[in-house]
Amino acid sequence: MARQIKVKGFDQLKFQEMFRRWLVAMVAGVLYPNVVNQAIFVLIGKQGCYKSSFMGKILPPCLRRYYATKLDSSSFNKDDKLMLTEYMLINVEEIDCMRPQELSQLKAMTTVTYVNERPAYGRNRVHLPHIASICATGNNPYFLTDDTGNRRWLAFEVDSIDNPWATEIDYDGVYAQAYGLLNSGFRYWFNDEEVKEINRNNKRFESPNPAKELLLTYYRKPVDGEKSIPVTSSQIVARFGGAVRLSTAQIGRALRDLEFKLKHTRNGNFWLVVERTTDEIRNNIPEAVEEI
Repeated sequence: MARQIKVKGFDQLKFQEMFRRWLVAMVAGVLYPNVVNQAIFVLIGKQGCYKSSFMGKILPPCLRRYYATKLDSSSFNKDDKLMLTEYMLINVEEIDCMRPQELSQLKAMTTVTYVNERPAYGRNRVHLPHIASICATGNNPYFLTDDTGNRRWLAFEVDSIDNPWATEIDYDGVYAQAYGLLNSGFRYWFNDEEVKEINRNNKRFESPNPAKELLLTYYRKPVDGEKSIPVTSSQIVARFGGAVRLSTAQIGRALRDLEFKLKHTRNGNFWLVVERTTDEIRNNIPEAVEEI
């Protein structure tokens, strides 16, 4: 099934293996009440390249009634949570139009094992297992905005997709293999090395990060025993607080992601940095490109 998709900027065989793990996790999530597929499979690409059509044909015809599409991604309410207990696969369309808090809500929904909500017109709350896996599609590659981590997203940029309406899929073979792998002890979750690779791949889908841009403009890491200065996240926020709205937590996460060294002392935690000179800052800014 994954061979229908050609991806950009990522190894094709690794993509197929990751899709296989995700698909087996989807089956496990339906069969085992305490298992939840916590990865969100995302296809990013231009309009009309069959992204949604592919998602709609992941399930075999006999199970299509357990496929749902969420078109309104501007909010997530109790009905959306209840969908996690009713459907096998939910496709969130136009994920690139979602605001940061909505992306965080969606990511949080993938980790819920059970749903406790009162259905519409119901008198009491229900306690039901989360069985749905989540996939998503979008056009804009820069959709990830959460600087706390993006390991839940299995995002890939589409080069091309074979027309799903003209492609025959051996569903019996696909799901028999998935079920066989599951029963044989196949690892359908991602290990630490795979998570690192997922995070590396997801960097190309991250929206511009003001904290990282600021730090890379005015600071750098010391090299070859170069003398550094210790600064706190609060000091950096105080220095630039009037120009940009950033929190100490955002600065701290950005420094960690950029691999600056943190020194722990009795007086607090300090990041070891080198302040860029005026010339370095000037040379670090690319020259304007003339419009053609």
